[in-house]
Amino acid sequence: MTSIYIHIPFCKQKCLYCDFYSIDSTQFMDEYVRFLCLEMDLFCRQNTVKSIDTIYIGGGTPSLLSNEQLSTISKSIERNFILNSVLEWTIECNPGTVTAVDFEFYLSLGINRLSIGLQSLNDNELKLLGRIHNAKEAEQTINAAQEAGFENISCDLMFALPNQTAKSWENTLDCILKFNLQHISAYSLIYEEGTPITNKLNAGKIKRKSAEFDYKLYEIAFTKLVSTGYEHYEISNYAKPTFESKHNLNYWLFGNYYGFGASAHSFFEQKRFSNVSSVRKYIDLLNIKILPIEFSEVMNRDESLMEQIFLSLRAKGLDINSLPKKSDTTSSQISGYINSLIKNDYAALENGILRLTSKGYFLTDEISVKFAEFF
Repeated sequence: MTSIYIHIPFCKQKCLYCDFYSIDSTQFMDEYVRFLCLEMDLFCRQNTVKSIDTIYIGGGTPSLLSNEQLSTISKSIERNFILNSVLEWTIECNPGTVTAVDFEFYLSLGINRLSIGLQSLNDNELKLLGRIHNAKEAEQTINAAQEAGFENISCDLMFALPNQTAKSWENTLDCILKFNLQHISAYSLIYEEGTPITNKLNAGKIKRKSAEFDYKLYEIAFTKLVSTGYEHYEISNYAKPTFESKHNLNYWLFGNYYGFGASAHSFFEQKRFSNVSSVRKYIDLLNIKILPIEFSEVMNRDESLMEQIFLSLRAKGLDINSLPKKSDTTSSQISGYINSLIKNDYAALENGILRLTSKGYFLTDEISVKFAEFF
């Protein structure tokens, strides 16, 4: 599979936990859209591109784009890429930035999937996270999307928040389940260095939840969602049958993807690229017809193997037979480690595919590092 990712780095205001590149201003949006299209033009002149299977417009807050701006981006994608096999086209949107009219326009462009950033349906928790919407607005946004005709909607939720209780987390989940959405992502709050919420933590103004409490909320989500028909197909992701995020699966299965926009990443032909994380620098480089690539590397064997192990374990499972052959001693150690994972209910082995259980998913990083040590 081959995917396109478009980064829209504009927000009304930065959420307190966010470390993705974005700016709380829309001043340069028109200019940015114009140069985003130029980047696609330049890239396709310099590279032989493959037919596209998924498109994802993320941010930032892509739903801040006007319909005219989004139409301009859509036309650029259509002009530069073969889209006959597109299975999924997603746009991220946030309550408070999108209307029913916008949803209808998205559908008219061919966008067939929404990713709605809710995080919580508790007003106190939303305020602590620095979200611009309240719980009522979040529910109204979901209703508007469904009434407009969207049949593939995902929402993002966040747990282990400083002021969160098991009860408030259950309430959020129970409320979301009433909408019968096709996909739910449930993430544990990560305190990224330099973010306002981490600064509050370091100043003693808030307290981090314990790992035990974190796991308790993870278990609550797993139990509720799986019992109501969702498949836990990746660490933080749950989907109704056939509604797994095809775009994200392409990342996890080591597929090709072309990234456009400030700070966007690409991976193809075993090479990684990342763009500059500055709207101003991004525009300045493209203005002189230079692709805004800040970093590139060719992955070596060890990096590729580690990536394969980590991405496979966090998603559909690791094909044990695809791993490099080792000495009898090391092979015995690997078998012993796999058996210990199975015995402790961290994994299951079927037809040579090692899949983590919900319990094992919580330890994906630790398990991946241990596996990599054998190679």
